[in-house]
Amino acid sequence: MRAALRWLLASQNLLASAPSIRLLELHAGAGVLGLSLLGVLPAGARLLSTDVNPRCAEAFRANAQCLGLESRAAFEAADELAAAGLAEKGRFRIVIVDPPRRGLGKEVIARLAATGSVEALLYLSCNPTSFQSDAEQLLGFGFRLQDLRSYDSFPGTEHLEVMGVFQRTDATGHWRRPGMQRD
Repeated sequence: MRAALRWLLASQNLLASAPSIRLLELHAGAGVLGLSLLGVLPAGARLLSTDVNPRCAEAFRANAQCLGLESRAAFEAADELAAAGLAEKGRFRIVIVDPPRRGLGKEVIARLAATGSVEALLYLSCNPTSFQSDAEQLLGFGFRLQDLRSYDSFPGTEHLEVMGVFQRTDATGHWRRPGMQRD
């Protein structure tokens, strides 16, 4: 994941604004992904991690403190739809998602795509089937799949982790709102 973020920043010329870049993480749990990515960014970068389970806040804060990132990272208990709504309010440029096996779903993807500030989405999935469905929707909203990797995190099982890096290439997401039809 760190390599994917470094590649994204370098290849898409986001490094110029990296000192103040804002990351939003959905389905953060204890913040392992978001905090690890925040750790490779300059000191001005900020992370807001969200999870529906408020009990994750304590573990998130402990992890942030352990990594020396507590002043740059915050946690908010929010369901995925409310968290997606934070993308526009907070002007987040990179969104990190690690949804449950069912994936993000149409409404969350539409809300993220309708947010003008979101330039890139890093998507980690434990279900290649729901990843495919969500990826097709992201492509339909003007994102391009820049990188795709798979990880055998659980050798000897049928489980496979998939990570895709999506970048906005089409301005349609800037004005489209959930429920609107594409021409």
